Amino acid sequence: MSILRRFIRLAKADAHGVLDSLEDRTLVIRQALRDAEQALEHRHAHHAELAARIAADERMLLRLAQRETTLDADIALAMQRDAEELARFSTRQWIAARKRRESLERELEDARREHAELTRKLAVQDRELEELRQQAEVEIAQQQALERDPALESLSGATVRDEEIELELLRRRATPTPRATVESRS
Repeated sequence: MSILRRFIRLAKADAHGVLDSLEDRTLVIRQALRDAEQALEHRHAHHAELAARIAADERMLLRLAQRETTLDADIALAMQRDAEELARFSTRQWIAARKRRESLERELEDARREHAELTRKLAVQDRELEELRQQAEVEIAQQQALERDPALESLSGATVRDEEIELELLRRRATPTPRATVESRS
């Protein structure tokens, strides 16, 4: 009897070990999903920050263009009045404003390109995350089914390719199943 009790105890421990490992797998899947969601949230936040920076740079660009126009008028006025020093002062400021505007235009173009690329990548990653969520739900449901009925474990390990499914369906369409033939004879 002692050997039989040990065997039963080992079997129970093994069954509990299987359940523990299944629970761990579910936890790992859920954690991986949370990590992916968090990483994508960070990318979306960066995307929003980039959009805000672009908007701010566009406003600054407009102010710089207005400043250049004002300085250009000041230069023209100073030259009309033969105020050489004022003309030089305004020209120095106009050149600085123009250089800053040109630099900002380059930065803005780079930011727009980065924003467009990030928008494209986020669209792809959002779809991938949704697919990952669906796969995780399926995997978790399978794990929960295994927890309820460990006999299903031998079935869950079998991977079936789409081609195998198509072949089986073609075979079934080509030849009637024995049950269908029996039913038609009745």
